[in-house]
Amino acid sequence: MNATTATTAKGQTPPAHVGMFQLLNGVFVVGAVSCLARLGIPDLVEHGPRSADELAAQIGVDPPALYRLMRATACVGVLSEGPGGKFSETPLSAVLRSNANPSLRAFAMMHSRDWHGLGWSQLDYCVRTGKQALEKIYGMPIFQFFEQHPEEGHLFQQSMTDLSTIDGPAVADAYSFGEIHSIVDVGGRVHQHPQSLPKGGQLRREAARSGQRDSARQRFRSGEIPRSSNAYFPWRMRAHRKTVPRAVRSRGLAVEPRYHNRCS
Repeated sequence: MNATTATTAKGQTPPAHVGMFQLLNGVFVVGAVSCLARLGIPDLVEHGPRSADELAAQIGVDPPALYRLMRATACVGVLSEGPGGKFSETPLSAVLRSNANPSLRAFAMMHSRDWHGLGWSQLDYCVRTGKQALEKIYGMPIFQFFEQHPEEGHLFQQSMTDLSTIDGPAVADAYSFGEIHSIVDVGGRVHQHPQSLPKGGQLRREAARSGQRDSARQRFRSGEIPRSSNAYFPWRMRAHRKTVPRAVRSRGLAVEPRYHNRCS
């Protein structure tokens, strides 16, 4: 329920402290949904209602604790509790399945990782200094942390890929890529080569619509932004907003400006 539009039984807007209480409790909802995704419960109820006891025996967890978790997420529409204490899939739980398209399972799981929570817990440090909290916490840039912790890096990359399957089709349909022979996805550190584009220079929209990754790619290490391309997409990495234009200007290339404001 949206705290700004919620009303009481008499049609009155609840007091401000009630709305704020709902906002602050949002962190508990995120934790519960993230845990549900991590346990794979949405996958297990895809084909029909299941009880907490059945699921607990299957995945090896405590039945009463699992029941409380599923009941909590059902309160916000992620699962639906029916007769006999059995839980069914809902539209919100369906997008947390590993086979969903689009799937937000990895994105949900990411929200309960230690590095993600620690970063938000020190947001005031970021605001005071303009620096990254995770660099202070771990003593290194986040992508270096991911290199040293491959499991965390894989989860982050999967999350970003899944998000791209949501907005990719709209970009492919709305933008003309006719004059582009090579694309640099700065946030994803991926360089898209001309071989991945069909003859005539049109972007392979089918792949973008389906969320498929193209095979004609090269990866570049941090700081090795290629300057031979004629399209740069700093979609989710605000840190590249200065680096990319400088690299592009040095070769007289053009950056599509609309993508600079994506993380504003």
